[in-house]
Amino acid sequence: MVASLFKEYNARIFQGRLPLDIEISWNCRLMSTAGITHCTTRRQDASLERAARIELSTKVIDGPGKLRCTLCHELCHAACWLLDGCARPPHGPQWRAWAQRAERAYPDLVITTCHNYDIFYPHRWQCLNPE
Repeated sequence: MVASLFKEYNARIFQGRLPLDIEISWNCRLMSTAGITHCTTRRQDASLERAARIELSTKVIDGPGKLRCTLCHELCHAACWLLDGCARPPHGPQWRAWAQRAERAYPDLVITTCHNYDIFYPHRWQCLNPE
């Protein structure tokens, strides 16, 4: 599902300008954030090459709605870095422009700067002896 969503978003929102080999992986250690985009620069001969990879939380993203919004949010970060050449501020004007473009293409998506997802915790720890 992630690969097909990426292809669809890349075509409709980013006009196919994001690299097709962008790494998108699941991370079971992300406990409170739905996703993260890592932006890097590597020297390639005389020029700098930008790269981005996206990690999605297996714990927070527990349904297709959260996946769609989170992936799109993170792809907006990747677009800022790879297409606009900026990563800071993380939710600055370039990021907002990409998010608005996404919302115009997909009116059912709401791309916010931070999520307020309810996170399911299978265990709730409680100290029985507070002393």
